[in-house]
Amino acid sequence: MIKSDSFSRAKEMCSETFAKFCLISLHVLFVHLIDGVHSQAQVSIPSDWLQESQDYINRELKLQQDLMREHAANLWKISHPEDKGKPTPAPTPKPHHDIEVVVATPTPSLVVPKPTTTKEPTYETPRPPQPYEEDNFVDLRNTCLRAKTEVWEKGSDGRWKKRKGLCRDREVYKDEFSGGPRVDNTKWSHEVRMPGEDTYHGFVTYLESVENSYVKDNMLFIKPTVLDDRTVRTGHRFLENCTGRLGSEECDRRGRGFQFLPPVNSALLTTKNIMAFKYGKIEIRAKLPIGDWIVPEITLEPRRTETYGELKSGRIRIALAKGNRHLTKETKEVGNSILEQGFEVGSSPPRKVTRETADGWGNAFHNYTLIWTPDNLKFQVDDGTPEPLCTPGHPLYKTLGIRIGKQNAAIWERATNIAPFDKEFYISLGLTVGGLDHFPDDVGNSEQRKPWGNYDTKLLSTFWENRADWMKSWEENNSTMIVDYVRITSV
Repeated sequence: MIKSDSFSRAKEMCSETFAKFCLISLHVLFVHLIDGVHSQAQVSIPSDWLQESQDYINRELKLQQDLMREHAANLWKISHPEDKGKPTPAPTPKPHHDIEVVVATPTPSLVVPKPTTTKEPTYETPRPPQPYEEDNFVDLRNTCLRAKTEVWEKGSDGRWKKRKGLCRDREVYKDEFSGGPRVDNTKWSHEVRMPGEDTYHGFVTYLESVENSYVKDNMLFIKPTVLDDRTVRTGHRFLENCTGRLGSEECDRRGRGFQFLPPVNSALLTTKNIMAFKYGKIEIRAKLPIGDWIVPEITLEPRRTETYGELKSGRIRIALAKGNRHLTKETKEVGNSILEQGFEVGSSPPRKVTRETADGWGNAFHNYTLIWTPDNLKFQVDDGTPEPLCTPGHPLYKTLGIRIGKQNAAIWERATNIAPFDKEFYISLGLTVGGLDHFPDDVGNSEQRKPWGNYDTKLLSTFWENRADWMKSWEENNSTMIVDYVRITSV
């Protein structure tokens, strides 16, 4: 009991001494703080006050250090009774921790400078520069920001699967057309069909043939070829591997009377059965064709039409310039010097950006770009300014004046502002001739008028009978559409 009380008392005294030591240390910091503040403020303070503080601190520090050593010795004796009678071991020398406050002599300006320490400064030897390690380099460009782009791919089992983990500003699809002469069938599939029996979107038959589509010099060539007169008038065409409606004139047709066969063979390549995407930046570098009544097809088509209907699911035109070098409508130029970019939905007038160049769009390669985001569709050529075609915050179908039936009103009201362009689309590259979509009846030039009427029941035969006028404008190289590359980047 005596031992316990003595030990407790010794611990208490030691704690009190330590507390005093801490208070003195705070006093030292306070003196330094006051001195520093007055020095920065250029205000003089009495040096005798600092000197008295120094003397007091040094006396108290020495007294408390002696007391702490004494208390430590007492604690040893109390806690080690078995060592009674033995000489107390000499304490192990400890490093000296006395703190001194040094007061400098006031300067003539009566400004007390900051206190300095008597301890000589020590300097670390600078480390030599470390060798560059590539693994230690942080490239902020590789930081993954989640993309708005969606990419859907069709697997070998016929099911569509959405690609996961897409980052922004990453290339998600590319074809630079290396190899050849055949097109890479892992990136493109060919349409094989003739025009429908009710509508003529072009007077062509789309085939998978190296005569009409091939790769050469790391570029894609899509070239129209003309059939002979006998085949056009009386020939029979049955298309194997037809992609049109089986059992219809899209796959099987015979020429008779004035119902001629489509007189031109061409090609239409799509990613319809391979890849589709929603939102992204698509760039297509191409040289457009030149030749009367030739039309390039560089479009995005909807992968699915069940949401908005087949006629209202939309089409995006990335580049269109008619092949006629000179073509006017009511004195206004509408031929190869005019480029159209935009989109169309149903029977509403197309919404488009037009650009004009005196040289025509078929004389050189250009970069045709669509920047497609959840808020807008912007169209660009080369390094020009992207032109938006949507009104932010306003539903597109209302801007276009599309009439929506009561049964479908809820679908469009729930859709985004850019509907129907908020679904997946696939790429389509091709070349067509004539048809009902691109040439009004009142177009022509000084040499010829349009050789068929859009409401003429004999439009194919009329077009063919006037072949001497339009075939002479089809030159071997100029009438071919050439594509340098296709790239899609996520946004």
